Amino acid sequence: RMVGNYMLGFCLGAFMMWCIASRIPGLWRSSPRRVLTVGLTCQLIGTSVYAWVAFKATQQVLEADYANIHFGVYDATLGLKSGSPGLAFLLMAGRFIAGMGSGICQQFYVASGLHLTPVAERPEHTTRWVFSGMIAIGGGPMLAAGLESFNQCEKGLVQDFTLVGLGQVVVVACAFAAVFAYHPDLENVPDHMEREVVDDCWEAAASTGDLDVVVRRIVLILGCLLMGSLRAFGVSAVEVVTASLLEDTYNWGQHKIGITIGVIFLTCVPVRVLHKMLGDKMSVVSWIRIFAVIAIAGCLLLDSPACSVLNKVCGLGCDGAL
Repeated sequence: RMVGNYMLGFCLGAFMMWCIASRIPGLWRSSPRRVLTVGLTCQLIGTSVYAWVAFKATQQVLEADYANIHFGVYDATLGLKSGSPGLAFLLMAGRFIAGMGSGICQQFYVASGLHLTPVAERPEHTTRWVFSGMIAIGGGPMLAAGLESFNQCEKGLVQDFTLVGLGQVVVVACAFAAVFAYHPDLENVPDHMEREVVDDCWEAAASTGDLDVVVRRIVLILGCLLMGSLRAFGVSAVEVVTASLLEDTYNWGQHKIGITIGVIFLTCVPVRVLHKMLGDKMSVVSWIRIFAVIAIAGCLLLDSPACSVLNKVCGLGCDGAL
C-alpha cells in the first residue's frame, strides 16, 4: 500500500507538471530552481512525516501492553485501535506527498532535457538518466537495510525504522543543497527543441489524410507507452512482489531482502558495460528483443509449474553428469 500510494502521488505530480510545462513552455529556462524547490519540498514533507510516524510508532510499541501481544503491538505500530488512530493515515498521506514531489521533479527533468539536449545526443542522455535511476533504486534498499540494522526496538519484537526515515530526510536535504549550489543559470542556453522536418511532415500528412504516416506515428507512441508501462510494472514487481514473497513465503530477514533487491537492480551495471562494448554492433531492436526474452524467462521462473519443470530438467542434467 505504501508503494502504491507513493506511485499514485508520483503519477499525479507528473501529470500536474506536464500540464504546467505544456502551458508555460519557457518554464525550464525561467524558473528551474523554483520548480525543483516545490518538488523537493513535497518530498521533504513526506519523508519527515515518515520519520515522525516511525518514531511515534516505536514509542507506542515500547509502551504497549505485551500481555495481549496479538493486539497490543499491532495496534501500537499502525495506530488502528490503540494509541493515535491517525498514524496509519498520516503515513500514507506522507508517502503520497513524497511521491507527488518526485513526480514533479522527474517530469520537469524530462521536459527540460528535451530543450537542453541536442537531438543526436538524446538516446545516450536518456540511457544515462535511466541508468542513474536504476542505481538509485538499487542503492535505496541497501542503504535502508544498513540503517535499519543499527536501530532495533528495545523489546526486540518490532523493528525501529526511525533511522530509515531520517536517512530519507538527509538525502532530500542533500538534493536541496545540490540544487541551490550547483544548478546553472539557463537564461542564455540554446533551445534544442526547434521543430524538425520529420515533425512538419507528419503534421502535414495528418492534415492531408495520409493514413499510413499517421498510423505509424500512433503505433510508435503506443509502443513507447507499452515499453514504459512494462518497465514500471517490472520495477514495481521487483520492489514489492519479490520482497513480499521472500519475507512471507521464504521467511527471509529484512536485511537480506534489502540487500538482495538492491543487488537485483544493480545488475544494470554489467548490462550497461556490455551495452557500451557491443552497442554499436547490434541494432536497438535487437537489444529490445534480447532483453524481452530475458525478461520473459525471468517471469517463467516465478511460475510454479515452470519451476517444477526446471527442477526436473536440472535433475536429469545432474544425473547425466554423474
